[in-house]
Amino acid sequence: MENGNADESVRTRLSPELAHALVDVLEALQEVNSAGQLVDWAINDLQRVLPHEMMACGVAVIDGEAVDVQKLLQHHWPENYFQQLSVGEQKFVSPVMARWAQEQRPQIYVSPQRREGSLHRWEEVFNDFGMRNMVGHGVRDLGSEFSSYFAFARLTGPTGPQLQRIMQLLTPHMHQALQRSVAPELLKLAACGMRGRDDSASVKEVQAVFDRLTERERIVLHWLREGKTNREIAMICGRSEHTVKNQVESVFQKLAVSNRTQACARVVGLRLLD
Repeated sequence: MENGNADESVRTRLSPELAHALVDVLEALQEVNSAGQLVDWAINDLQRVLPHEMMACGVAVIDGEAVDVQKLLQHHWPENYFQQLSVGEQKFVSPVMARWAQEQRPQIYVSPQRREGSLHRWEEVFNDFGMRNMVGHGVRDLGSEFSSYFAFARLTGPTGPQLQRIMQLLTPHMHQALQRSVAPELLKLAACGMRGRDDSASVKEVQAVFDRLTERERIVLHWLREGKTNREIAMICGRSEHTVKNQVESVFQKLAVSNRTQACARVVGLRLLD
């Protein structure tokens, strides 16, 4: 497995043409607000700076080599790939993601030309599907167990420090786009008791509170719980700070609270974002 030197990738300078293309790609990403738009962006715009044939991204909890998937988006990723690596419901094995979780920097894997010795189960599956190479990077939410992760395989460009640098520059913005795209769905999943709650009365209470909020307010509530300021939420969601302030006030009104502390306490009490 390659991942080069972290300092080397940081020092790597992109050519003026590639840097200009990257700006255009990031501008297009700012318009992404749904899962379908994110996949379309990867298929089309992203190819200018990161040419690839396969893409998988999502939100997950990474515990060692076990990855507990909460939401998954993919394009041309091999069918049955995750099933062959399964270690339980919604979980699969990935030593590459485990290494990323430890190092917090882009990971590159290139299938060896010759097989020497025994291979990790993940490498066997990767090679059997003819995926050839892959780069992966992510963002871990501060104060949260969740991570956003992005993987691209069958790369048609060179691997090395430049690829790592591109991933370092792209991933924070892809993370924000993914949060905009799937946060409402994740919150609704939690509100409906899909993560282990079986008290029907409690589920109805949570659903009633949840239904008062618009999708954008649910996203704002999620980031309030994470301790983000209005300014930080505005940057993450691609909205003005004034708009976010109005949405925060609307959330307070619908939750019958008067400040952030009370809103978070209300959320915890109802286990709305559990």
